[in-house]
Amino acid sequence: MSFKAYDEYKDSGVEWLGEVPAHWAITDLKYVCDVMPSNIDKKSKDGEIGVYLCNYTDVYYNDKIIKDMSFMRATATCEQINKFSLVKGDVLFTKDSESSDDIANPAYVPEDLHNVVCGYHLSIARPRKELVGLYLKLFFETHIAKGYFATSANGLTRVGLGQYAIDNLSITLPSEKEQTTIAAFLDHETARIDALIEEQQRLIALLKEKRQAVISHAVTKGLDPNVPMKDSGVEWLGEVPAHWETKRVKNILQPGKDSIRPGPFGSDIKGNDFVEESDYRVYNQSTVISRDFNNSAFITKEKFENLISFMVKKGDVLITSRGTIGKISEVDSDAGLGIIHPCIIRLRLNHHIVITSFFTLMFSQTTLATDQLKVASNSTTIDVIYANSLSETWVPLPPKHEQQDIYDKLSGFLSSTNQTIDTAEQLSNLLQERRSALISAAVTGKIDVRDWQPPKANQTAAEPAEASV
Repeated sequence: MSFKAYDEYKDSGVEWLGEVPAHWAITDLKYVCDVMPSNIDKKSKDGEIGVYLCNYTDVYYNDKIIKDMSFMRATATCEQINKFSLVKGDVLFTKDSESSDDIANPAYVPEDLHNVVCGYHLSIARPRKELVGLYLKLFFETHIAKGYFATSANGLTRVGLGQYAIDNLSITLPSEKEQTTIAAFLDHETARIDALIEEQQRLIALLKEKRQAVISHAVTKGLDPNVPMKDSGVEWLGEVPAHWETKRVKNILQPGKDSIRPGPFGSDIKGNDFVEESDYRVYNQSTVISRDFNNSAFITKEKFENLISFMVKKGDVLITSRGTIGKISEVDSDAGLGIIHPCIIRLRLNHHIVITSFFTLMFSQTTLATDQLKVASNSTTIDVIYANSLSETWVPLPPKHEQQDIYDKLSGFLSSTNQTIDTAEQLSNLLQERRSALISAAVTGKIDVRDWQPPKANQTAAEPAEASV
């Protein structure tokens, strides 16, 4: 399905809006909407009235706020309830977050919700008579509005939108009838695109689940379904092939105290030790997670020489140890001179008994090791693992030739599955782009949908509309 352009356009007077249909108005949000940042927090206080609280995550993860949602309980004053109770047509949006990508994410309120109030970190945009709430919600989703809000946000560790920036968002304003048609058209079309995206997301989740199950079975039970089994002696591992061993990580390392080494203390590397570029690197979490040894920081030669005992070499295994724990990467020949970051643990495996590729596959594609490490993490706010916890982790260990057979077999399966996942993710991203382009085209007047009619209930669904004119 495609749509024609309007017959006549005019300059909107707003650089990032460009031309709009000649009969449309352009106005600032403050002239057609009351914007009210909420001050109701999650705490329950004596002397206040019990309410249901629509909070940040309710808005962030939903397009619409409806009565069947599970709202948290809180309290509010009479004044707050009168001001922030949700009414039909309201648009709630996130007004601050840790990233500019997460601000001004909207959700629409299609019906009055008695005793449900807007919570802290959110604002209500309550349209006046000439503005349709669903149309406003969709305008918030355009790349135009998102770009405006991203550049208007303030803050470093946490970004937020001030009242002035919100009030002065320039929006397109067709007639109320035309807004209603545009909103109904987009609500229908985006629902169909969202259904296709959801299908891809379900496929991706199933493929990832299958990938982990197949690899977990192969590295704990082997490839031969008829092989005799024995009790591994490790409760969570269960039975393993009778000719396998189960060993702790410390027993598959090279001899010597340097076979497992956590990164230097954070205080050992100060801000002025880092330089824009040099011949000496610091391999950090980004390096390990991306498995790209060009993705690193740089330090001075003097600091590198002072911390040379933390140097990496080809064949080393690096594991993230703080925050995102258990990510793993083998140091390859492309890695230059460098040391490990304080959030990294370096392992040197005994290659007489374990193949590095088998170990990294087991570590990266199953939860066998990370589940143990999470239990061993003694932090309440952020996951942290220590060298001694890692060294005590149990791993199943086939003979070397079987490790290689398992790795070779799984490599083909992993490549094929990852390719299918990549294809599904690309399609999902294309659908997201198509959704965004369609919304922007409709609410900026690049396509004319005034003659659109909702399909009859028994009509076969066509392809989602194109965003192009």
